[in-house]
Amino acid sequence: MNATIDKNWVDVLSALLTPTIAIAGIAIGCLQWRINQKRLQNELFNRRIDLYEKITSYIANILTRGSVENGADTQFLRNTKQAVFVFGKDIEEFVNEIYKKSLDLNLVNAQVQPIQDEHLSKQRCIKKWFENELNNAQKRFIKYLKL
Repeated sequence: MNATIDKNWVDVLSALLTPTIAIAGIAIGCLQWRINQKRLQNELFNRRIDLYEKITSYIANILTRGSVENGADTQFLRNTKQAVFVFGKDIEEFVNEIYKKSLDLNLVNAQVQPIQDEHLSKQRCIKKWFENELNNAQKRFIKYLKL
């Protein structure tokens, strides 16, 4: 009788082994998927924060110097060309607007005529735009930079 009870337990445990292994496999697969999702989210965050820093540094440099360094506008475009892939359309448009404003500032600064009130007014207006955008950059990017 003892041998029958032991055999029954072995049969029950053998029958439970396959579903247990299947459940463990499913659990491991789910955990791996979740880890991969977090890794991808982290990589996207790293790319976004890098672009955010490049954009805000560019604006800060303009405000510090009062002008756009020679070739910096072209370098800005190169550094931010992937913004379309990691941010929404709003940031892509923002990057384009920054570039256009920096060209406008270059144009105003390059005018060879004597400095006039109109020239200074345009220059102040453009610099004020950059200052406002730098101050509001965090608000603009916050929805993309939350983990």
